[in-house]
Amino acid sequence: MKLLRFYYFTFLYHYRNKPESWVGDFRSVLLVELSICWLILSLWLLADPGFWSMGSWTKPLVLGVNIIILIILQRYLMNKGRSELIFQEFKSHQLNNQTNRAICWAIWAGSFILFIVSAALQ
Repeated sequence: MKLLRFYYFTFLYHYRNKPESWVGDFRSVLLVELSICWLILSLWLLADPGFWSMGSWTKPLVLGVNIIILIILQRYLMNKGRSELIFQEFKSHQLNNQTNRAICWAIWAGSFILFIVSAALQ
């Protein structure tokens, strides 16, 4: 779970100095949720190519999974000031360096690219 918190911290660190309207805590949780969802969907598409044949159930199912993951992550990463505690935990931690933060952004982008590639293969 420490790596998940650091993954969240990477986005939190990026949004920290943005204008107040950016709401960095929630945007950071949303980016973590999207990467998890993209990875789940990619693996699902690779394991079950008939995923899209579910027809009208596909979109509500994906939306439901997104909402469930988002609620769980919001409670684990943001609830009751946890985002500030996570920021303080990793602010001066040895994991917090430019290379590791770049790796986290690459994982985020890679999860999206993997989803696009697996969908294109179907």
